[in-house]
Amino acid sequence: MTQNPDSLPAYRSFPITLFSQFELSVGLIDLPVVHTITTPPIVHVLHCTFSVVCMLLLNLLTAMMIDTQRRVAQERDELWRIQVVATTLMLERRLPRCLWPRLGMCGLLYGLGERWYLRVEDRNDPLVQKMRRYVQAFSKDEDQSKDVMTLASLGIASSIPLSLPPPFLFQLGCCGQRDVVNS
Repeated sequence: MTQNPDSLPAYRSFPITLFSQFELSVGLIDLPVVHTITTPPIVHVLHCTFSVVCMLLLNLLTAMMIDTQRRVAQERDELWRIQVVATTLMLERRLPRCLWPRLGMCGLLYGLGERWYLRVEDRNDPLVQKMRRYVQAFSKDEDQSKDVMTLASLGIASSIPLSLPPPFLFQLGCCGQRDVVNS
């Protein structure tokens, strides 16, 4: 018994077979199943190929979405921390000097007299460069002394570029001026 190649119109040529397999894999059509007519082997190969490619592309899409979500969450967390510091700096600039709490260490412990000093320590923080950019963007040159004191109280004093070599102490004066005392 010889089979007519045009008996299945969805498989009469390779381009139409390829398009029919695409429609079938997407779910646009339901092909009639006739068990008396044999389908060409290329139909099975195309169907398996479409199924494998579809699964691979879905896995790739899932991996890309997970990576993007992880990066966005990390940047959001970094931005939130930087915004907290910037907001704190802005609010502290608006506070009168007489309302500032006494920060630092008394100089009597080190034989420096009855003056208060801020201790500045260097830290190896991976976010230093990013925080440096944001602090410089939100602060002015005349407010840098206030920024140093605030950041030192937050524990990130090394994020502002300083022109003096460590270790040193800042002497807090009554007029907002600072003197550097080498230890």
